[in-house]
Amino acid sequence: MFELVIVMVIASIITAIAVAGYRTTLDSSNVSAEINALSADLAYARNEAIKQGQNVLLCATSNPASSSPTCNNASSLATGWVVMLSGNSNTCTVSNGLAASAVLRVGPAVTTGDSITFAYSGSNTSNGICFSRLGTGTTGKFTVAAATASSSANQFNKQCLYVSNAGLLHVVKSGSTDSFGSC
Repeated sequence: MFELVIVMVIASIITAIAVAGYRTTLDSSNVSAEINALSADLAYARNEAIKQGQNVLLCATSNPASSSPTCNNASSLATGWVVMLSGNSNTCTVSNGLAASAVLRVGPAVTTGDSITFAYSGSNTSNGICFSRLGTGTTGKFTVAAATASSSANQFNKQCLYVSNAGLLHVVKSGSTDSFGSC
């Protein structure tokens, strides 16, 4: 009987360690998938700006399922994002309620509880990225963090995606610093 109790205690300890490791792996996988989806949509926006010869915006939207989603000028993209033609060749600024002349692509809301935030930089003063017909873009940093990133075990389940004024995209992993910045 005593041996059975010892085996049960050992099995419980191994299970607890395995579950914690699995959660970290799952969080890391979710963050990578989310940063890849955002990166793909930013690259698509830049390519469409060049191809169509018009300004293309990527901004947060609170209504991604709508037939005509609009920008909400929020710093959080967890509710979704929209890639759209600005409709005005002189407008490259995201504003609340900005409607598209054409919606090109819509990013869905995050269902994992993770956060996606945007911080503008340089001359960009709005919560979104705009690519010109030349492929140049406004600058900023998107941060994707696991919902559990606040716990010490998962604090590194975060990635940052930088957009340069040349329209280049660069991912920096949590805890790393390079010429684009730190995460």
